[in-house]
Amino acid sequence: MKNNKKILAFDFVRTICAIGIIINHYCIESQDSVLQRFFVTFGSGEGSVGYTLVTVFLIISGALLYYNHPSIDSTRNFYISRFKTIFPSYYITWLIAAAGAIVFNRTFFKNPIYTFPLTIIGMDGYLAGLFPTWRLIGEWFIGAIVIVYLLYPLILSAINKKCIEFSLIISLLFLITDNWSMLGQNPYRNIFSLLLSFVLGILIIKYKDIQVDRGGYIGGTISFILMYFIPTGLNINLSSHIAGFCFFCMLFGIGRKIMTHTFVSNVIHKISSVSYEMFLIQRIVIVYTLRFLHPHDFIIHIAIIPIVILITFVGAFVIKLIRNKIMSYMFLKVLNN
Repeated sequence: MKNNKKILAFDFVRTICAIGIIINHYCIESQDSVLQRFFVTFGSGEGSVGYTLVTVFLIISGALLYYNHPSIDSTRNFYISRFKTIFPSYYITWLIAAAGAIVFNRTFFKNPIYTFPLTIIGMDGYLAGLFPTWRLIGEWFIGAIVIVYLLYPLILSAINKKCIEFSLIISLLFLITDNWSMLGQNPYRNIFSLLLSFVLGILIIKYKDIQVDRGGYIGGTISFILMYFIPTGLNINLSSHIAGFCFFCMLFGIGRKIMTHTFVSNVIHKISSVSYEMFLIQRIVIVYTLRFLHPHDFIIHIAIIPIVILITFVGAFVIKLIRNKIMSYMFLKVLNN
């Protein structure tokens, strides 16, 4: 089942987070202390901007998946649709990154060949804490999305049968594993941490008519601003989830208003439609931009960031175009056969 009534505010949230991830990763790679002070950590010196944005992405993923698939008639068809959503663009971008690695990185072929299957299924980034892998794009987040999508039919069944009990169990498991470095990853990346945000997104759609909510974002906005500037003493895992939920409420409220303007809505929708591809290619653009330009001044970094965002968008658009052409060709070939 698919809900045909689009929630436009989600496009705005996704667009802002996609751009935010690019800025966050640029600041990390730039090693500029001023940029890192405000775009890697919160202004208070605590918290993680990157993990906060990822929390919002997971909330969106859970919300939209449940909005479009409140029931599943065919698990097989569901997994096929998820595969088409994730992997074609992933493979295209990976081949682009591999071509760059062959030209600029002589050690590309020195990775252990037995780990290459992990790349094929998108899990090499998520398992990179255990052993060397062929990870070139997508970071650990691709593996996280693969896991939650694989679990979605089970999550949906539990949500539909025992929603309150299941939600409490997920919350309890999160609290118990709050400091668990699962598979050599940061505690934020453990499966129960990821599921908390994903399930929260489902609950937002299930129990809230998010279309008619007016003003609920004010509390989220105030809370996020306070968390950003005032130290809370919370660990990075808990603070990222709380700040991420508040930031989601803030962006959704803004998006609900701003997406009523046709021109703005069209621009935001265009960016949002390639937000996944932007996430895939952004690290490549950032690394090679910094490698070729070698900026050292704060002002130059500020000037380069919009250029990186623009190049990332263009690259993502091209990847999406190639992906659509390939998928159309394969579809026509199946019809002809």
